[in-house]
Amino acid sequence: MTVFSVTTTRVRDGKYQDALARYAKLKNVIERHGGTFRIRQQLFEANPLTLTTIVETPGWSEFGTLFAALEKDGEYQEFVAGVRTNPFGDLIQRNILTDVAV
Repeated sequence: MTVFSVTTTRVRDGKYQDALARYAKLKNVIERHGGTFRIRQQLFEANPLTLTTIVETPGWSEFGTLFAALEKDGEYQEFVAGVRTNPFGDLIQRNILTDVAV
């Protein structure tokens, strides 16, 4: 069962390029540890122009392994510290999702 960690952020004025640059580095870190990383932009409806990041793993075991590795990764910790001290946006929503068989 695929597991998705989904975060939606409203990027602050003038910070869009900064957000993309930081997400590019984060993408490399996530993929280095075996995850898949995507970014989507909402174009209309509830949160227009927000960026949604999606970290994907094939299952719960891989999800746990990925996030355990990220906790020890200096580049990931640098990303987190940068978001806390110099945020490029405001968190709108955070979810953990799985596929549902029908």
